[in-house]
Amino acid sequence: MSGYRFIIFDADQTLIDFFEDERRAFRAAFKATGKIAEEKDIVALRKFSDENWVELGLTEVHSLHVQKNFHALYERHIRDVANECVVRYGLPRTHTDEVFFEELCRPAATLAGALEVAATLAKRYQLSVATNGIAKMQRGRLASFAPYIEKFFISEEIGAIKPDEAFFSAVLDGLGAKREECLMVGDSLAADIAGANAVGIDSVFFNRTGMQKSSAATYTIFSLSELLQIL
Repeated sequence: MSGYRFIIFDADQTLIDFFEDERRAFRAAFKATGKIAEEKDIVALRKFSDENWVELGLTEVHSLHVQKNFHALYERHIRDVANECVVRYGLPRTHTDEVFFEELCRPAATLAGALEVAATLAKRYQLSVATNGIAKMQRGRLASFAPYIEKFFISEEIGAIKPDEAFFSAVLDGLGAKREECLMVGDSLAADIAGANAVGIDSVFFNRTGMQKSSAATYTIFSLSELLQIL
């Protein structure tokens, strides 16, 4: 492991919790109009969001159509979810769109141990984040990690998404790193692990739920603190 100099983290569901951030955004959209979102409302809206993400094909990161249109589809997803608040609960459309999106740009809920692990590893490695997403959202959501992360690679700014080789090539170029010096850490076998494997970067599969099994990654962990045992 001594050969690694650069640790590259995925963002959502690796360092930060998109699902909790979305719940917060729902509550903010309701509160801004004087309403209170009950737990059953949050559950229903989260269910709609998951189904809409799949319906738009955003899980199919290997699809050429999705790779070409990912960010437009992502923006549509956000509009669709905000619109569901309008249609189902009668929230004002323009105000809801604005509040919902701006809330998703705030510093994110962090996963257990993520900040502590980043702080520890930053003393010995150059840390970066490689994430698929909208630049304004991701930069805002990752603000808590700014003291430890030297570079942020965001698909909207790069013009390619994980697992596209162009994305990982841009990361290597941006770091000025050799692939054998890098280690990719992420929770997605399709985007993080497959993408890293394709360009010869070692990978750590963060199997948060313990539900998935794969031998594709170089290493597998079940909590971020296990990284400290590997490195």
